[in-house]
Amino acid sequence: MSKEPIEPKPLAGSEADVLRETFARLSRRVGERTQDTNQIGSDSQSKTLSPQCGPDECCLVHNPMGESRFVVCAPCNPRLGCPTCRGSGLIVEIDPVTQTEQQLTEPCPCTTKERKVTHLNAAGLPPRYLDAGLRMPELLQSQPDARRRFVGILKELDTFANEAEAALSQGSDPEDQFFSLFYGPVGSGKTYLAAALLKRLILRTSATGRFVEFQQLMFSLRSCYAEGRSEEELLAPLRRADILVIDELGKGRTESEWQMERLDDLVNSRYNSNKLTIFTTNFAPAGVAPENALAHGLHSPPATEGFWTQSLGDRIGLRIYDRIMEAAKIIDFSGLPSLRRLSAERIRSNTQRT
Repeated sequence: MSKEPIEPKPLAGSEADVLRETFARLSRRVGERTQDTNQIGSDSQSKTLSPQCGPDECCLVHNPMGESRFVVCAPCNPRLGCPTCRGSGLIVEIDPVTQTEQQLTEPCPCTTKERKVTHLNAAGLPPRYLDAGLRMPELLQSQPDARRRFVGILKELDTFANEAEAALSQGSDPEDQFFSLFYGPVGSGKTYLAAALLKRLILRTSATGRFVEFQQLMFSLRSCYAEGRSEEELLAPLRRADILVIDELGKGRTESEWQMERLDDLVNSRYNSNKLTIFTTNFAPAGVAPENALAHGLHSPPATEGFWTQSLGDRIGLRIYDRIMEAAKIIDFSGLPSLRRLSAERIRSNTQRT
């Protein structure tokens, strides 16, 4: 699990200069990578550049080791040259008696974006989905029916996101649907949009978030049990997070009763606290016909893909299922094609042409 975010520390004058120059160098690399026409030169020039990232965006950079990370680049960082904190990240005031600067412990408003980026990096988003956004996949542009279907889903997600943002920003609990359940066929974009929704909420509200995959969570719980470690080491950060995404709910083989009890405890704690929780699954709700395996070209689906015959309630049990269904906004992805399959077909087609 990722570590808790670290708040900005006060910097001395020379350290602030080093920070400013570091951000300037980083911004030059970002500019080269994106072929941006803006040139980041001296420190005085960087202060006058227009921000490259909007208030709800941040830069994604890749290091030589192949790792990716969100950053606040120099043109987008209000901490550089901030007259309130002088780059320290903490409020600086003048003592009325001594007329000397007094550095307070309260974070300066200019560090808000840094905290958002820290929370985003700590969320555990899969590298494949770091650039996810609530937008139309280019692959669907040539498919009118699927495109209309996806537009409807994006509208539903935007409504849910606006309500969630209001609750998180005002520090109040959501009044009604504070869970969301994305269900539908394999490859239809559920994980991508769940990651995009988590990103949007963190960047717009400074909330903390976590992204976990169901089967990996079950494996980690099993490891805790086998090694005699407390499962709270694993579950506590998931309880505390303002937003939690559990991807591929119900995936894989049948888990032990102890593991499902721990999952029930996690879902129940978030349910009782009215905490925003997003689930994705291939299993349809009870009463909804599951996907037809033959329509997807499968004559003998593997036993691990129970969603062809089972409902979500069958897979996760009635207690967890009832809590989710009571508090969740249901987003139906059924009827959408597999974006992965469309991508593979496009690659094959392009290969054949060349």
